[in-house]
Amino acid sequence: MLLFTKIVYIFVKTKLIMGLDNGIIIKEADKIKDDLVKCPCFKWDETDETYGYQHIAYWRKCWGIRGAILKVLHVDDNSGGGDYLIEHDDVPAILRAIKPFLKRSVWDEKAESIWEYDEILDEMIDIYIRLTWLADYMKEHKDIKVYFYDSY
Repeated sequence: MLLFTKIVYIFVKTKLIMGLDNGIIIKEADKIKDDLVKCPCFKWDETDETYGYQHIAYWRKCWGIRGAILKVLHVDDNSGGGDYLIEHDDVPAILRAIKPFLKRSVWDEKAESIWEYDEILDEMIDIYIRLTWLADYMKEHKDIKVYFYDSY
């Protein structure tokens, strides 16, 4: 039992079991559905709709990306999770923070993910495209409610 406790402690300290799901969502997305469905690489999700939001980005077990986004939002990496409001001027900073992860060398060194580069690259490109659309959209629609969620 002591060995198991030590192993769990090591996992927690090295972030191997934290931040399982992270993403960027648009709350009350139904209000902008006609615009949102024009976003490249975006597909309206009926399940998300029932919860009142739509995902614009989603990562599972990508702790490096999680950390990069929390840094942009000025949230402590050990915050314990939650929903964090993304202001319109945060999106370009998030794009700058995740762009390096599109390179294999950066992904391999800093992504801290269970996903291999080749497995996730297409989705990362799609996320980057959707966030670029969102950055432009938010310039004129500052009242849109966008959040980064951290399931820690």
